[in-house]
Amino acid sequence: MCWDRLFGSLVALIILFTSSAFAQRPAPPDYKRSFALAEKLSNVEHPTSETDRQALDAYIKAVNILNRTKENPFFLFKASVSTGTFLQVLGRYKESIFYFRNAFLVRLKLKNAPDSIMFRPLVYCGNSYYELDMLDSARILYKKAENIADAYPKVGELERLYNTLGVIAYSTGNYSKSITYYHKAISTLTSRHHYDRTFLVYYKINLASAYRKLK
Repeated sequence: MCWDRLFGSLVALIILFTSSAFAQRPAPPDYKRSFALAEKLSNVEHPTSETDRQALDAYIKAVNILNRTKENPFFLFKASVSTGTFLQVLGRYKESIFYFRNAFLVRLKLKNAPDSIMFRPLVYCGNSYYELDMLDSARILYKKAENIADAYPKVGELERLYNTLGVIAYSTGNYSKSITYYHKAISTLTSRHHYDRTFLVYYKINLASAYRKLK
């Protein structure tokens, strides 16, 4: 009977200690909660205009908090790129540029970060300029991204940059140059063990169109 009481007391102490530990665990900062909510809503299986609105509000809230507090520059860079990317998905290209450029400014404060982290926002911001028919601005950013790719050949989504550069060259009548970029896009894509064959089809169609122009 005494053993039962002792065991019961130990269990009660363990529960009390565990509950106190959880109670004392600090809640994540507001910007992390907002960002986590935004990520969850932006990846729902069946998005609606309401989930998109809530996701965007949460992304912007996270960025605004960090812009104000200067608390976590690395997280601000990530949140700015994610916000710009989500706006781009929504077709709100002009607004997306603001957040990509915010990421560019934050990058100047990240002294120990590799240049490779700039590849994705440079390409995506270039895409927004391209969609707005601001080709000179797009080319500048694409060139910077291409320079990073030369230094970091394993950066993700490199094939998309090459394809886009091919499209730009094609649109200006430089078909030979576009062919060079399309070949780079195809070889970069197929060098991976697993890749989306849909992209391979697109790139080969673009390549065939350039060859056709050159007869």
